[in-house]
Amino acid sequence: MAKAITLVILAFAGSDGILGKVWEKNGPGDFKLIPVKQDESLKDILLEKVIADPEIEDRFVLVPANLVPCAKISLEELCCPAVYVFKEKETWWGRTPVVFDKTALEDFLPENDTLSDEEFVKKWVKTHLTRRPLLVSREWGNYISVVLRADPCWARTAEAMVRKKFIFANPTGFNAITSQIVKVLL
Repeated sequence: MAKAITLVILAFAGSDGILGKVWEKNGPGDFKLIPVKQDESLKDILLEKVIADPEIEDRFVLVPANLVPCAKISLEELCCPAVYVFKEKETWWGRTPVVFDKTALEDFLPENDTLSDEEFVKKWVKTHLTRRPLLVSREWGNYISVVLRADPCWARTAEAMVRKKFIFANPTGFNAITSQIVKVLL
């Protein structure tokens, strides 16, 4: 019987090949890469692609789409709850990994089906994780940098690849920095 997967990485269409290679190099070991659409609901992803998958452990780390590790990262680091902050606004889903539990999700999902993905994760973290989340930002610290444009600042991107743990990129940003990811991170 194959070893169950603890790490689940989401990827937007077209980024999965390179993203998978970067996670193979810098990730903590085995993972499952799941392609998703940019507007796909987190609750649908969990229900249809994760909970139903017998290869995935009951307790798993879900990495949002196109979160690129810039250096070796451990499973323990990925399990630490984090909340992205930009201009004093908290983002609970889309920029940082989240630990989930399939058994608890089976009760939690139906009760919270009407919440936005953001509110869903916020409530999950506050009710199911016992540690206070780290506050992370592109503006301070070494946790994350964000690339959202087709013409990113190359100096900031290069600095992020050397100093930050992660770069988050939407599909446009990922396409813009793909060649840099290949050169620097692979």
